[in-house]
Amino acid sequence: MNLDSVSIVLGLLIGLLGGVPGFIILRDRVFPFRRLSWKFAQKASKKIVEQMTNKDNFSPTVIIGIGRGGAIMGAFISGCLGHRPLLVIDRKKLLKVNGWQQVDISLRVNLPKQYISKVLLVAGVTYTGKTMLLFHDYLKSLGASEIKRAVLYRLTQRALEPEGKIEYEGIRSTRVLAMPWMFDKRYVEEGLTKEEPTGFNVVSSTPPAKTCFIVRHGQSTANVTGDNYSENIDCELTARGIAQANDVGAMLKHEGISRIYSGPLKHAVSTAEIIHATAGGAIMIDDRLREIDYGDWKGLTKHEIFRRWPESYLAYQNDPIEHYPLNGEDPRDAFNRVISFWGDIKAILELESTDKIVIVTHKSVIRMLLCHLSGDSLSNYRCKAADNGSIAKVLMNETGKVNILTVNSTSHLTHNV
Repeated sequence: MNLDSVSIVLGLLIGLLGGVPGFIILRDRVFPFRRLSWKFAQKASKKIVEQMTNKDNFSPTVIIGIGRGGAIMGAFISGCLGHRPLLVIDRKKLLKVNGWQQVDISLRVNLPKQYISKVLLVAGVTYTGKTMLLFHDYLKSLGASEIKRAVLYRLTQRALEPEGKIEYEGIRSTRVLAMPWMFDKRYVEEGLTKEEPTGFNVVSSTPPAKTCFIVRHGQSTANVTGDNYSENIDCELTARGIAQANDVGAMLKHEGISRIYSGPLKHAVSTAEIIHATAGGAIMIDDRLREIDYGDWKGLTKHEIFRRWPESYLAYQNDPIEHYPLNGEDPRDAFNRVISFWGDIKAILELESTDKIVIVTHKSVIRMLLCHLSGDSLSNYRCKAADNGSIAKVLMNETGKVNILTVNSTSHLTHNV
């Protein structure tokens, strides 16, 4: 006889002798998993509204639901109140840290102050209450005056006491219950076992940094020798350049790329398209990412330029800002368009839900962008490295502060020889 069988028999015996305690043991052993009904959810929403109005005289100006449970319960409560503005914001899972699942807000939006004077924060299920606390603190940071929390089902275990007060609840239980909307196992993310709820013990208090991968295009037919000024010439990728672009795509495959920004020249666009085929992300062409125009030097090797214009070439080597090529683009103008582009990217990363982007461009543009991001002088831009197929990884936090993690990284390239 196994342990479960022994427990059931003991439950029957205790039930006969002890009444209610024995019945509870028997119930939890024979029926360890129960689903709440839609009718119960409707009753719970009415119960919550009655508590709000009769006990607290609380009338929310907006209802914010967390995930699908919060969406459904929020809609029920809104209907009971004669309709109130309802906003649904989901949570997202991050990487586990020390075995614990980190959770964060999936979309951070600014709300008008008049709507968040009185907020009802609604969830379908709560275990530790930390997800609700995360949303609570975020709403406070937006200027919410009064926030109350409501939940359909609250799991009560000694190790899982909620952080912060939960004012209204439909039911509390020590048993794991399935919600009415959990009609398939794919939807039961937080209710199958008593161990799973403890896996949500850690939540992130700050949004994750946005990530920008700055990629130099793959080798092109015009820069095979590596010593000529040909970046601004429209040309094809070489076989090696195609392989390098594939390597970049493979490296970024699981990053969840939202967009790929590319300069307009063919070898940059081709690199972006190859990356897109593996890593995804909508391709956006931006003329500000074009390479600097080298004027009369375009397409020539360093030796050819020195032979024709020795004094000009030596002056350029000493000061590329004041002595740029004849009929070429002023590096300061190129720098300004690069700064303009980054300003737009920064706004997109700050205001939109875009988390990870790729920028495919040319050597001088990357050098100038790195100067801007690091605060280095433009006069030093030619000292920075950016090989074909290389990646510079840049993080930007919620305040707009930039952290350059890697520059000219080529460790992902398997076709670089």
